[in-house]
Amino acid sequence: MKLKHLVLPLALFAAAQASADDVISKQIQVTAYIPTSAFSILDEGGWMNKTQQLSLYNGNLQKISNRLIAKSTTGAISARLENDAVLTSRNNRIPLTITANGKDLSTTSTEIVPAADASTPYYMTMDIAAATGPYEPGDYMGFVDVTFETPLPTP
Repeated sequence: MKLKHLVLPLALFAAAQASADDVISKQIQVTAYIPTSAFSILDEGGWMNKTQQLSLYNGNLQKISNRLIAKSTTGAISARLENDAVLTSRNNRIPLTITANGKDLSTTSTEIVPAADASTPYYMTMDIAAATGPYEPGDYMGFVDVTFETPLPTP
């Protein structure tokens, strides 16, 4: 009698297992940036959240150009690098030139959008260019840390 009670649950379990579908689960990270109405720097198309890859053509790394949308209702917008922009591979270095709105950035703050243009969304290009080759072979990587600044609102 005990065996008879086990047959039905085992049969139901086996049937459930045989009819199960293959399953693939994915996780999608979703983020949002809500800028203040007084100051914002937006990377058109979200390019800053993606690895930017320099392509080698005719022995030189080709420049990367992307757009930024800047706005400040409190004055001009300035930008500076937090450190020298460079690609490294072991002991090898390739200096990078970072340009925003046609102005080369350094570790010293530089005005990139005048106050008169900054009060409404201002579209500009940001370029990342490598020094001219030849380069030592290797896998190069680097980070470009840029800080954008505008005056605080007056009370």
